[in-house]
Amino acid sequence: MRRYINPMVTILGRFATQGHKFKSAGAEQMDKTMDTAKPTINRPLMTGKSGPTFRVLENYWQELKGARTLPFRSEVNPARIDDALPHAFILQRVSTSMGRVRVGGQQLNNLLGMDPRGMPLTTFFTPAGRMVVAEYLRRVFEDPAIVELPLFSPRTMGRPRLSGRMILLPMNGSDGQVSMAMGAIVTDGLTGRSPRRFEIPAEGFIRCDHVNDLKSVSPLAETPSMNVIHGGRSRFQAKGPSAERPALRLIVNNG
Repeated sequence: MRRYINPMVTILGRFATQGHKFKSAGAEQMDKTMDTAKPTINRPLMTGKSGPTFRVLENYWQELKGARTLPFRSEVNPARIDDALPHAFILQRVSTSMGRVRVGGQQLNNLLGMDPRGMPLTTFFTPAGRMVVAEYLRRVFEDPAIVELPLFSPRTMGRPRLSGRMILLPMNGSDGQVSMAMGAIVTDGLTGRSPRRFEIPAEGFIRCDHVNDLKSVSPLAETPSMNVIHGGRSRFQAKGPSAERPALRLIVNNG
């Protein structure tokens, strides 16, 4: 008995098979393109889009710090970091390796899809990323140290690939303990659908500078107080106390 086969079914079946092949090839090509276009996050400090924002924050932090170990949270004037405010936040330590956002800029709101105030900083990260962030938060508060971390959020439905960096600058709280931090998250690319969760890429550059190893910003240290010319007199008047003439003389009158 001869079986009848509808030619239209055969034709549609061929097109469906070819369409599946074309779709698979296109998806594979897109994946390859995305892998090739994956950014090189291992880059010098303060470069790219994060550079200007991080410079504003760290320069202001250094200015507040002066010759001390750390500045105080109460000394921060938001008007002085106006250009960095959309990306900036203030963090309060709540445990050994956890901090909550006290104040956050609009960009953090966009990334999270809600007001970040009161949220743990780890809310912005994947489970694996949270473990890394927790360890470096501990370093920020206990060393204390300035930390920069690379960020990467993979492409998913409605969410384009997103990379960036985060900086954390330790500060003293009102009790004089290292319980606060000023920081920023700067991303490069379209945010897409929120919330976004970040990983800490293994190949990314991580900065962790102990505060005691940083050079103090001191105008007097950069300006020569005396320039001696052999066979002549000094060109500049010496600053500060002199061994030949005391800068301060105490006169006691017991009469």
